[in-house]
Amino acid sequence: MTLPGLAYFAMVGQWGKPGIDLPIGSMTAYATRKTVNDWEVARFVLPKAEGDKEDAKLTISLFKNGSGSEEDNIKRQLAAFEAPEGKEKVESKRSKVSVGGKESTLLDLRGTLLEKFPPFDPKAKVTKKDNYRLLYVISKGDNGEAYFKLTGPEKTVEKHEKEFTEFLKNFK
Repeated sequence: MTLPGLAYFAMVGQWGKPGIDLPIGSMTAYATRKTVNDWEVARFVLPKAEGDKEDAKLTISLFKNGSGSEEDNIKRQLAAFEAPEGKEKVESKRSKVSVGGKESTLLDLRGTLLEKFPPFDPKAKVTKKDNYRLLYVISKGDNGEAYFKLTGPEKTVEKHEKEFTEFLKNFK
């Protein structure tokens, strides 16, 4: 399946059953399981880079009425990271990226991920994951906002970054 094909499957909710392999450019994403909430339309696992212990995750979420301001969303993502040992702050870079021809915001974070489960439970257990990276994209369209999150060990995210950018560019 091509990048635009994956985008189509993700958007219409027909992205497959657990265990189906979906090639994205030169990488393969594996549909993992049913999405975990009403706004998440797709969830994939991207294979880990050599030497990393975990795979990366790619989620796509849609909000017809948005989910707060761009700054609110960025603050939520920053709150999920802390500075790595020996550094004063999380490495953070904001830039623009094309999502299906629309200029969108890309937030690139590097540091220690504070993974919570369940994610929105204030009493959730927090697991610290060092050397993690998040590529977070906010794309506003005529029918709402789409959010793309590629999260994983830094080397694994780097391994898939080019294909992720191509995927975004071709997203419809």
